[in-house]
Amino acid sequence: MENMLKEILHELKNVNVRLEALEQGQKSLEQGQKALEQGQKALEQGQIEIRYDLAELKESQTELKSDLVESFGKFNNTIEEFVEDRTSALNKRVYAVESDIQKIMRQQQIN
Repeated sequence: MENMLKEILHELKNVNVRLEALEQGQKSLEQGQKALEQGQKALEQGQIEIRYDLAELKESQTELKSDLVESFGKFNNTIEEFVEDRTSALNKRVYAVESDIQKIMRQQQIN
């Protein structure tokens, strides 16, 4: 009977050792799960930040397009005014030269 009790005690110790290993495995799994949950939260936060940055980028891009169109419009108007002013000045000079040529031609016809 004593031997049988010793064997039962020995088996109980083995079961106890296996249960401790299972408990440690369970703790390890729980720690791994917590790490995964923290990683998932970090990914979700990163995704939120990316969405925010993307929205901000889209808004900035829209503003940039608007500013570029406005700037090109102003620049185009400035060029048009410059060309018109130069053309007008050139036309006046051409008219003056044509007038002088006509005066000279009339004088030559008279002489």
